[in-house]
Amino acid sequence: MPSARGVRVATVLDLVRHADRAIYVLIAVMAVTVALEGVEDRAGKVLAYTIGAAIALTLAELFADRVGISVSERRPANEAERRREYREALTGLVVAAIPIAFFLLAVLDAIELRGAFILSQWSGFGILAVYSFVASRAAGNSTPRSVAGAAALTAVGGALILLNAATK
Repeated sequence: MPSARGVRVATVLDLVRHADRAIYVLIAVMAVTVALEGVEDRAGKVLAYTIGAAIALTLAELFADRVGISVSERRPANEAERRREYREALTGLVVAAIPIAFFLLAVLDAIELRGAFILSQWSGFGILAVYSFVASRAAGNSTPRSVAGAAALTAVGGALILLNAATK
């Protein structure tokens, strides 16, 4: 039986290993929050929409992976592939839960909805930057190259936030 520390380390490693899923779902959640800001004024609906978007994208990617394996390998996914797919999917949802949590705080009246939008978008932006950098370093890139790559990918999140600010 692994120790609690061993389990925690494995979870952190999974979060790094599956950065692609985390980044994908995170960008989608950021896009949903940008689209809803100023349009939706009920925290419960925003929370439901962002959770729904994260789950829908995760399920769509799981299905696409399954179809991809079936088409390319001409067989159904095996147990090991299914476990890997589920771990990857869970990683995306865990990371997306961070910006989504601010809408839960708004539902609970702990913060205002406007503040939840701001915190959600900027926390997503920060997570995107960190994930991009860590993934690049894990791929063996130098620190300067990792910073440049993270800046380029993070620009996607920044562009969403700036587009939102420009339309308000």
